Amino acid sequence: MNGLGLLRHIRGDFDIPIVVLSYTAAVTTKVEALDGGASDYVTKPFNVDELAARLRVALRHRLQREGTVPVFRNGELMIDLVRHRIMRGPMNIKVSPTEFAILRLLVEDAGKVLTHDQVLRDIWKHRRNIDYLRVYMRQLRKRIEIDPHNPQYIVTVPGVGYQLLTAD
Repeated sequence: MNGLGLLRHIRGDFDIPIVVLSYTAAVTTKVEALDGGASDYVTKPFNVDELAARLRVALRHRLQREGTVPVFRNGELMIDLVRHRIMRGPMNIKVSPTEFAILRLLVEDAGKVLTHDQVLRDIWKHRRNIDYLRVYMRQLRKRIEIDPHNPQYIVTVPGVGYQLLTAD
């Protein structure tokens, strides 16, 4: 299967951003790929910074199409889903990939309560012990909250789950 066949196959099963990297610079091939569902088309050789920017644009467009705001803000907290960047004021906050996946879920449903089961199922694809999730939430709070014992961003809804508070 060639690249265009693979593109059609993937596009038929998944709604994900696809950036084609190719040696072929023929306009007809580019048009066929873009009409076939590619989000963008980059020819080799390419600049890595430009490729990274094109990937961010493809992700930003997907998030906007889904109705998700690519950058969440509440007070000093800023979570950029496209750049995988978290800031509290001027401080850059590093989190693990799993912690970021949990934050992404919370941002996508900011203001809504996510149940323990929803988070466990969406992050780990199967039910795990709730205590496992609690460990991750405690770590997230240590990283993003000013006072983890009195959270102002991620709150627990006892017996139900978690909520990412919005600014309003």
